Amino acid sequence: MRIYFSLLLFFLKESTEAATASTYFHVNNDTHCTKGDFTDPWTDHNEISCLKECLTQFKDQCKNAIFNPDNKTCIPVHPTSRDAPMPSSQPGDVLYSQYDGGALNCNTAAGFQRYEACGAAACLRDSLSSMTYFNAKTECESINATMFSPNSPERFALLEAAIDENPAFHTLIWVGLNKFTGTWAWETGEDMDSDTHAVVWASGQPDNDFSKTCAFYQQFTFQKIHNAQCSNFNIFFCEQAY
Repeated sequence: MRIYFSLLLFFLKESTEAATASTYFHVNNDTHCTKGDFTDPWTDHNEISCLKECLTQFKDQCKNAIFNPDNKTCIPVHPTSRDAPMPSSQPGDVLYSQYDGGALNCNTAAGFQRYEACGAAACLRDSLSSMTYFNAKTECESINATMFSPNSPERFALLEAAIDENPAFHTLIWVGLNKFTGTWAWETGEDMDSDTHAVVWASGQPDNDFSKTCAFYQQFTFQKIHNAQCSNFNIFFCEQAY
């Protein structure tokens, strides 16, 4: 069970127009979120300056960071595969996960539910009615939503957390990822980056079958993404537009 302690740390200017957005971090004991680091550690004064520097250097990539008050080290981290070995840790390590101060307002009346993991949050509505990829995409768009795209290690961890909550999701689930233009791209519009590629794909995936231009998450065996023919029938999540 995860335990969170709320802590308002600082305000960070996000644009040249000096628009200010509040950013919160919570102490998080989910070791899944600490599996990988993406830079060398540095020494900092305290957790506030550690997280401020993390956001300054890495912006949206800074969702999780470890600060050790004993040796003053700061290290940004992110989730990787669940089957990856646990990283080494030092006594005193504390994991902080980011929470956007502009809290999501999920439309629960329309069936959307808030999910959060490793600094990522989303309002998702599940569909247990299996559909083709194209029909699932259309279904989401009809309710002003998009098929959920686990387009970062943190959002992939969120997908895993959502699936863990309900045995009905322990099956094949479409994700908002396709190769319609010749490269793997998310329904959110961006191409898959190398860091996310290394986390989400199952071993040997995507394969070289050119008829498989859509992707699904397989929970019961590999807990990873596989490519597939878009005419297959799977369940899916829609993500509320914000």
